Amino acid sequence: MRTREKSAPQVELLILGDLVLPSRVLRDAWLAVRDGHIYDLGTSRPPQPKRVLDFRGHVVLPGFIDVHLHGLEYGDPASAEGIVRMLEAAPRHGVTGIVPTLASATHEQYLRFFDDARLATAGSIGGARLLGVHAEGPYINPRMARGMDPAYLRSPNPDEDSQLLEHGSGVLKIMTLSPELPGAARLVRALTSSGVTASIGHSAATRPQVRAAVETGASQVCHWPNALPKPDLEPDLPDTAAFCLEFPELALELILDLVHVPVERIRLALEKAGVERVLAVTDAMRGAGLRPARPAETGRLPVFKMTDGRAYSVDPKRGCRLVDTGVLVGSAITLLEAFRNLVTALDLSLPQAAQICSTNPARQLRLDDRLGKLAPGHFADLTVLDRDLNLVATFVGGQQTGGPEPEQAHNRRV
Repeated sequence: MRTREKSAPQVELLILGDLVLPSRVLRDAWLAVRDGHIYDLGTSRPPQPKRVLDFRGHVVLPGFIDVHLHGLEYGDPASAEGIVRMLEAAPRHGVTGIVPTLASATHEQYLRFFDDARLATAGSIGGARLLGVHAEGPYINPRMARGMDPAYLRSPNPDEDSQLLEHGSGVLKIMTLSPELPGAARLVRALTSSGVTASIGHSAATRPQVRAAVETGASQVCHWPNALPKPDLEPDLPDTAAFCLEFPELALELILDLVHVPVERIRLALEKAGVERVLAVTDAMRGAGLRPARPAETGRLPVFKMTDGRAYSVDPKRGCRLVDTGVLVGSAITLLEAFRNLVTALDLSLPQAAQICSTNPARQLRLDDRLGKLAPGHFADLTVLDRDLNLVATFVGGQQTGGPEPEQAHNRRV
């Protein structure tokens, strides 16, 4: 907390409430916003504000950041318009920054994805921050495709991936790849030197292959332990999930819908890796975050199409599954629900859950000097929840944003 001079400038906004800091909850506190940033916070006499918002009895958290989602409400990364819809939907769920993710795509579609992200940044008004994009593929081991279409998966190609890095400069922030593929080590080095996070995923890498990926710069694991070998069902494959736990350099994405990863496995990750290595992600698909339809319309699941054209159904209790095979391809939750699960099902404290949903994602994106915690100088990106962890308000750059959620259209193909 900074020491203010007697002639401290007037702040634009003063927020009252319980502030969730990295190591504690500061009760009956205030947070001052000036020029879109947190000017100061504390419990002593606050600076003079132009406006006061009283959230006493509620908790004020750093805004949630989702680094892996394929859609939200009626938005997806298939177009600039779809990304704008994701950005505008995110604050309705307490999310202030997103990294849209594209998988099962051609080389040309990834290039267009990067262009669409740039267009969306210019076209979004009053939504979340676009913090970059995540290319989940195309350099994926076809045997570990799981919900991906194997037709789009291949080994790294120097000319092709150089073009991806050049075209994605400034917008590509994460690439998921299988480190056991030929040419993967060269690609990991290229990603790292370009400031892109190399993430291990959809992989059957051995322990030496995981170690080599870490030594060349890999620092993240895509939706651990999903799309990694299952020792009980695939005894011929290495236990890549266990190997990833061994390396402290690797942050672990976890899909916290309690469908993709059961509670006991999440507890294992927290025990072995620690809170500081875990990132909450949704891996959400288009259709996630929509309010359930009216009771008279229930009984049929809504159906959407993936960016590669395959149809999937959206079930909040079972996730998103391909219509023709039932294969799980993503979740139907939001990061707000993931935060609730951390507190209610995993018994984590509010600061621990905030670290997993805000602080750690900001660090992985190399944005922890301005996002991910309540501290003077950071952007005033805030999520306000009531005592039951229901959303009260979302702020991006000190501006309250978000609105009512659209209603889900059951049995609707979109």
